[in-house]
Amino acid sequence: PFNGVAVTSVTFKPSNGDNYEDNCNIELVVGSEQGDIQFWSLLHAEQGNYECNHIDSIEDKYCHGAAVRRMKFGGKDKNMLATCGDDNCVRIFQC
Repeated sequence: PFNGVAVTSVTFKPSNGDNYEDNCNIELVVGSEQGDIQFWSLLHAEQGNYECNHIDSIEDKYCHGAAVRRMKFGGKDKNMLATCGDDNCVRIFQC
């Protein structure tokens, strides 16, 4: 929960599953105007709705010092998250 802080970047974490049942639990990564990066789980609920639950946050000492502007997963297994922010830094995390 960002509590009044604007969200400035969002990306979906690639799923390892190949079918719909494996993709019902979707992970979302959210960056804020204050440089925070959080992981959320979207669970498929009834009638096409989703439940949103906070999973984890990257420690402040590793986050950006200003707004997160872009995030993208890559690497061989799509488990590397690259982010860039208004602090003129690029940060890479293994997820």
